Amino acid sequence: MTLFSTFGLFVTLSLLIALIFALIAIMPWLRAPRLQSKPIDNQLLDINVAVFRERLAELQTDKDSGTIRAC
Repeated sequence: MTLFSTFGLFVTLSLLIALIFALIAIMPWLRAPRLQSKPIDNQLLDINVAVFRERLAELQTDKDSGTIRAC
């Protein structure tokens, strides 16, 4: 192989790999509009918020009773 054919092969393979990586990175954005048509279920988020509020209430109760103190 000559220098130019080796360089040409390198450039071609580099561009091919860059194109493949670009497609992998862009695919989630191309699929996003189809996924947004489904309603979003916030049930897990609501459960997490409820648990967080319960935990804050427990901590406030412990603080008021003197079990723990604020720094």
